Amino acid sequence: MKRKKPQKENDSACPQDIDARRSILIVVSHLYPTFGLEKLAIVLARELAREFNVRIISLGSIDGITIADVHIESLGNSRKGLGRLLSPIRIFGSANRKTDDITILVGVWVAIPWLIARLRNCRRTIIWEHSLLSEKYMFDNRLQLLSKFAKFLYRRTPALVAVSAPLANDLVSEGHRNVTPINNPVVALNRGNMVSRMSLSDTQSIKLISIGSFNPIKRQGLIISALELLPSSVSLILVGDGPLRASLQEQVRLAGLQERVQFTGFLDTQEISLLLGESHFLVHAGKSETFGLVLVEAAEARVPVIATHCIATNYLISDFVPGVLTEASPSAIADAVIEINRQDYTQDVFAAADSLRDEYFSLQDFIIKWTALVNEVVRQDRKEYSLYDKR
Repeated sequence: MKRKKPQKENDSACPQDIDARRSILIVVSHLYPTFGLEKLAIVLARELAREFNVRIISLGSIDGITIADVHIESLGNSRKGLGRLLSPIRIFGSANRKTDDITILVGVWVAIPWLIARLRNCRRTIIWEHSLLSEKYMFDNRLQLLSKFAKFLYRRTPALVAVSAPLANDLVSEGHRNVTPINNPVVALNRGNMVSRMSLSDTQSIKLISIGSFNPIKRQGLIISALELLPSSVSLILVGDGPLRASLQEQVRLAGLQERVQFTGFLDTQEISLLLGESHFLVHAGKSETFGLVLVEAAEARVPVIATHCIATNYLISDFVPGVLTEASPSAIADAVIEINRQDYTQDVFAAADSLRDEYFSLQDFIIKWTALVNEVVRQDRKEYSLYDKR
């Protein structure tokens, strides 16, 4: 019996010349609030638009965000939690259009519903993964559930991009195939000047800053508890928002720390840059990170980091990011603040870390690898189609 010829993903839109300008669709869960991955999705779209026709579909809010030469479409209001898995109904039409050469799915919360909704083949679909780290499964049942779907559905695609080498290794160990590590680039901030760091015995206040969503994974409550153990000259700025904001504010009130803790809400990149420039140390108590963009941003701003142990922080500190690692307890974090304040973080220390980040996390390398991957996925699909065509 004659074997059925595979369906072309986008026959009419595919130019014969491999170097011709292609159309790329990037699918994100939302663009606002703009966290680490959303920032990088915007960067990827902006840079790819220099060579390709790029558009973005957001399953949730975009809040007026625009990118030059990139069309952005929102499919509705953002959904939270497992409610995001209902998105196949919303995205069915978009997932089955014949308009794009390549589709890039940003994260598991997008990839799972999109792949469920897509009836046609996925040979030109790339998954850009940033969440499926086995370290997270111990305390996030939702991710553990999604990982089971991913092991089956991700096989339909030819490429799975991991945002860091540790994540790539973890995905391979979990049985995923066609994993390509493309390190996130350092693009967010201009390199700053050293903040004058006074010892805790001086009258000059020590300003700590913590940046991230207020959720159980980030553990800002540990940092607040650590602040109780530190002198009154130490203050804390909490940048972000989320479901635990009310409980964190109540913790601050009960501890009598209202004068020493500031909640800013969500801030844009420039506002965060200004606050980092005024801070002495960044404190990060997350249970897990797949990349740790905020740590890199702190290093760019010349702010040493205090972080609790996890795969990403162990990888970044202190070669790529000047700072210290500590255990996840209030007393250990408080001791680390005192220890790091006594250390001498010179420009030379930051310059050495800069050189390594420039080598491993350059924007140019990021775009070169993504461009090569896009072309390779199209090339392999054409090759496979050609083989079937000859039978």
